[in-house]
Amino acid sequence: MARRARRYSQIIRILARHGLIPHLRGGRRSELATGEGRARLARSVRLALEDGGVTFVKLGQVLSTRRDLLPPEFISELSRLQDDAPKVPRPDISEVLEASLGGPVTEKFASFDTDPIAAASIAQVATSA
Repeated sequence: MARRARRYSQIIRILARHGLIPHLRGGRRSELATGEGRARLARSVRLALEDGGVTFVKLGQVLSTRRDLLPPEFISELSRLQDDAPKVPRPDISEVLEASLGGPVTEKFASFDTDPIAAASIAQVATSA
């Protein structure tokens, strides 16, 4: 239960950081009246979904296909989650790899390029020799 409460708290902080709390309460509806306002809100939603992690990115990807539910500004912005997935920081990748491999990456591979060649919502690819 404590873990769930921490996650809820984290989600609230993400929403606050991206200025989305007033929208949850029904405020700022006037922003939705203009294309520019919808585009700003759509960008904030996309950034919040990215900050939320894999599950939220996947939700955004699914929503980007629902032209029957969302305005074009949201479809356009959420579609960026399909092709422009954020890259995971190198220290985070190293930590997971080292835990999985049982030691430093430099000891397990002859060479390891730390710059990802591709990133998706649930994976990131780097090259090794």
